[in-house]
Amino acid sequence: MRRVVIGMGSQLNRDDDIGNLVAKRVGGIAAGKSLENVLPQGADEVVLIDAVLFGGEPGEVRETSVDSTQDFFHSTHSIPLSLIKELNPRARVRLIAIQPKSTEMGESLTPQLKRKLPEIVREVTALLSPRTSSPSTRARTPRST
Repeated sequence: MRRVVIGMGSQLNRDDDIGNLVAKRVGGIAAGKSLENVLPQGADEVVLIDAVLFGGEPGEVRETSVDSTQDFFHSTHSIPLSLIKELNPRARVRLIAIQPKSTEMGESLTPQLKRKLPEIVREVTALLSPRTSSPSTRARTPRST
């Protein structure tokens, strides 16, 4: 199985960068705001990691499918996530959403997410493991940061 893990977010918007940081720590690709530069084709599974406002506690991790997001990613991402599904019609496309504390201008994570980063990486690693790769926690339709 060919799995591609992609982190997304802006390094200039505090916790919005969490997807990139986590993706790098789990062996994935950090796309930043330029998802179009790393669009996979022919993958069996595409896992996107991003900061998403879903009303949880800062640092909370939830999983949902890209289909349920209805392309709400339009403020920091320049292409619709549905394009990944179009390029990989047979692939399972998963979104691992991480609740940010702040996405205001700033070049580092908030202290709260910085402290939780190791825990977030462990949770994402568990979601990526074969035993737990089916969605266990569904997010409500979240808003992008």
